[in-house]
Amino acid sequence: MALTTGTRERFLEAIRAADVAAAIVEVDDLVGRLFADHFGDAGDPHTQRDYFEATFAFATDSLPPADERAGRIDDSDPRKATAGRHTLDGDLMWFAWALHTEAAHALLGDDAGHARRALQLAGVAMGCGANFAWRSHRRTRAEYRADAATEALLKRLAMAWASDFAAATAEVHALFRIREWGQA
Repeated sequence: MALTTGTRERFLEAIRAADVAAAIVEVDDLVGRLFADHFGDAGDPHTQRDYFEATFAFATDSLPPADERAGRIDDSDPRKATAGRHTLDGDLMWFAWALHTEAAHALLGDDAGHARRALQLAGVAMGCGANFAWRSHRRTRAEYRADAATEALLKRLAMAWASDFAAATAEVHALFRIREWGQA
């Protein structure tokens, strides 16, 4: 959909298949429980700011090292290279996260989990932009640079996207087109 090669109707048809819909809802329920346990109320502005701070640190690989986890991974294990860090090294993971969030929203709409899904999609939009600017995984918007001004801009935008699912979706889709083609 982000590349405009598919239609929303085909997306909806695919996610409404019984097994697919059940899996999407099951994962969304799990994420909802984890979010509530570790962050709290997604509608609370303090929770939103905390969530964006954590997501930004995750995106820019600036969280403290995970030495204990790294120590449990054998040196011959291919996961060893990233075991000591809290971040995404695979740029497509941002878009997989967004795809699932969009699918859950399409299936469940503005239910009790809507505020959390909107917040998380806003986090993906902010985090992806930060990740690509700070870690140079892929192209991003020209105005996104690894600096304090961009950090402030992304966090300000994220707060607005947290209450506007469509705008967060549009940003994620634009970032995917920039990743693929160099322009939105």
